Formats: sequence, structure tokens, C-alpha cells
Amino acid sequence: MADGKVGHVELVVDGARWMMADEFESAGVAGPDPTRGRGPEDSPPAGRVAVFRDPFGHRWLLNTGVTTG
Repeated sequence: MADGKVGHVELVVDGARWMMADEFESAGVAGPDPTRGRGPEDSPPAGRVAVFRDPFGHRWLLNTGVTTG
């Protein structure tokens, strides 16, 4: 958008869509609560892991392998 905010972005994986936007107070879209998750951490043997809760309270874990060297 002209002000540099993301108004809408979609990630599609195998037909499933994940839609996100920046915080927009006037539209009722709040930013994430920093007390309700943790940023990416290296957690062997799982790899790099991030944990968060969505507005409905569902806990999500994202992970990827970690390359060394």
C-alpha cells in the first residue's frame, strides 16, 4: 500500500490458503500479542521452531531444518 503497510497477502499450500495483513485499527485488525508466542529458536532435533496462538486460541508450531556450517 502507499503507506508501506501490507493490506493483504496470501500463502497457498496444496490448496489451503493462509491470509495475513498488517495491523489496521480502523478495520478492527489487531497486531499479535507479544506475550502469546515465541520467536524462532533452534531446538534440536526438531530444527528451527516458532510457536504462536491465533486469535481463536489455537496453538501453531512452524519448523524447518537448520543447516550448519
